[in-house]
Amino acid sequence: RRGVVYARNKCLKEAKKINPKFISFFDDDCIVDRLWLKNVFKVKKYTNAEIITGPQIHLRKGSSSKYDLINYSHFFEKKYKNSINRVNWAASNNVFLEYDVIKRHGLLFDKNLNKFGIGEDQLFFSKLNNYGHKIYWSKTIKVFEDIHGHRSNLKWLIGRSFRLGVLGHYLDISMHGRLTGFI
Repeated sequence: RRGVVYARNKCLKEAKKINPKFISFFDDDCIVDRLWLKNVFKVKKYTNAEIITGPQIHLRKGSSSKYDLINYSHFFEKKYKNSINRVNWAASNNVFLEYDVIKRHGLLFDKNLNKFGIGEDQLFFSKLNNYGHKIYWSKTIKVFEDIHGHRSNLKWLIGRSFRLGVLGHYLDISMHGRLTGFI
């Protein structure tokens, strides 16, 4: 089956067979910082977090300047003032977590979100946060990714904004149920 949701769920099913202590998710086209794992365990020790995430820093292939290409992805990224922050969810492009957290809840990524191409990680980690698991973001837990050319135009920006609006509605229903009432 095609789609990132199916790939991530297959990874979780395979992990169940070997019962690891930890599990990580990255995008397939990212480059992990050479100090990533060392920094993960520093943050884990400092925060006692069960889930640790960090930024995905966008680069442009063959460019010495980050200003050569407009990257509209930045419009959707949260900015943090502190170097370590407690957050409500993590993106699966750069995340490390205790496998027991997943095993305890039998959680999988929502296959209904495969058609949007976004949001399955937000729902997955938001549920873990609601179950009481601590998620921390640190600027030292970084990965790098080339800027995708298709994300450098307004058509992509508008389409992504629309998908995020629809996604927000789906996430609210998934997390809190349908709103019912009388007018």
